[in-house]
Amino acid sequence: MHGSLISAGRSELALGDGVVTDLQLCRAQAARLLAPGGELLVEDTNSSPLTGDLLPEWDEDWLLIERERLRQVQLHALEALAVRLRTLGRYPEGIDAALRAKAIEPLRESVHAVLIDICLDEGNVAAAHEYLRQYSSLLWTELGLRPSPRLLERVRGVSRVPASETDRA
Repeated sequence: MHGSLISAGRSELALGDGVVTDLQLCRAQAARLLAPGGELLVEDTNSSPLTGDLLPEWDEDWLLIERERLRQVQLHALEALAVRLRTLGRYPEGIDAALRAKAIEPLRESVHAVLIDICLDEGNVAAAHEYLRQYSSLLWTELGLRPSPRLLERVRGVSRVPASETDRA
């Protein structure tokens, strides 16, 4: 490695210029995934860098906002990755990215919509119904709400299930 791991001045201490952190990798990948019309790079199909907490062992007040900022970047990037992978017909990887996003924010309907869409695209109607049922149950338990009519219609439209069936989901 060229250079130093640490750069020190009279009043500051920083990582050296050649040091790359997982946070930098995550933000760079997220920026590529969230850029409109960008091409999906091979390294961007790996969703692992888009997960993890910022300094998980630290308990500092200033980290609360930074952790939430990172969480939002990860969530949006994973959802964007799932959408791109779906478009390419790479369903298992798309499902993985959507499930990682769901783990970050279980009540986010757009993530569940992508997950359901992927299942429907690959012809797995039963899995789409199961994900809808799980989401409906969680949403009702946590907030006393039902999924949006738009989400319910996604499953109804494909599986031709009578409205009374999906309303019970």
